[in-house]
Amino acid sequence: VKKNDDKIKLNDFRRTKQLGAGDVGTVDLVTLDGQKYAVKSLEKQEMVERNKVGRVRTEEKILETIDHPFLSTCYAKLKTDTHLHFVLEYCSGGELYALMNRMPQKRLPEAWVKFYAAEVLLALQYLHLNGFMYRDLKPENILIHSSGHIKLTDFDLSWCQGETVPDIEKGTRMVKRQLPKDETGRVSQSTMEKYLVQKNIPLEIEQDDFKVKIVPKGRANSFVGTEEYLAPEIITGAGHDFMIDWWSFGILIYELSYGFSPFRGARRDVTFENVIKKPLQFPKVDPAADTSDECKDMLRQLLKKRPTERLGHERGAEDLKRHAWLKDIDWGLIRDAKPPMVPE
Repeated sequence: VKKNDDKIKLNDFRRTKQLGAGDVGTVDLVTLDGQKYAVKSLEKQEMVERNKVGRVRTEEKILETIDHPFLSTCYAKLKTDTHLHFVLEYCSGGELYALMNRMPQKRLPEAWVKFYAAEVLLALQYLHLNGFMYRDLKPENILIHSSGHIKLTDFDLSWCQGETVPDIEKGTRMVKRQLPKDETGRVSQSTMEKYLVQKNIPLEIEQDDFKVKIVPKGRANSFVGTEEYLAPEIITGAGHDFMIDWWSFGILIYELSYGFSPFRGARRDVTFENVIKKPLQFPKVDPAADTSDECKDMLRQLLKKRPTERLGHERGAEDLKRHAWLKDIDWGLIRDAKPPMVPE
């Protein structure tokens, strides 16, 4: 759209309105040469003051890496002295959360739930295969494109495989001083591994003459996410891996199907207690409007308290694709499937 290979600048866009404001920035609707875009703006100083620079770098890395029909496309990254801006694909249908709230009893028909869940499943599978843990699945982060298909967005809580665990990284020098050294004056790998196992952090170790660098092996310890969607292993601090996304996927299907999440309590601490201890239950509804037995079975398998027993533990997304509830999905042609609703 620019002539003579000129770089796009922020003042090339015309701002129309604000689409939303989150914990770490604002999103505005803008136009350029008649085309609509969503611009996510982050204030640099705020990111530094709130210790969110690492999250922004993770989101930047993911947006630069991904290329998938059910993930938000980032067209450009613009920097000013004070802000960082991501120029993103605009989705005219808004959030899936808004669609759910417009429905009777905030429930979607099961066929709709299955359609959106299948596309979310493929988006999560793509992220996992690229080493990204999403960690913030909820209806507010699922947008409906003008085509009627979904776009998963907002990666500021995501985690990249190979990142250093921040709370461990800060303490590496202290850990190195406290742990016994061998005859060369270095902390042996076996000693460090034993220490990390005691802390329930299975990691690989790289060490040089100055510090101990700790590289995660597909796990993280951060307490992040939306409370109703948090997996038990996050709440207990046991360390988590990609299985937390399949837990959240189950919560999403449940909420879209029944209009509320299964473990929500009156207070935050009650919600956490329910997630850890309360058995999964289904509300009593009109049998004609209830979900199918296949859907309930999938929810039971996704919402296992122990991640090693959860659906997806063996083969990831392929386990979910093979479940009876999704057997009628044509995975190869899902982009050509007719959406339940196309935005005006």
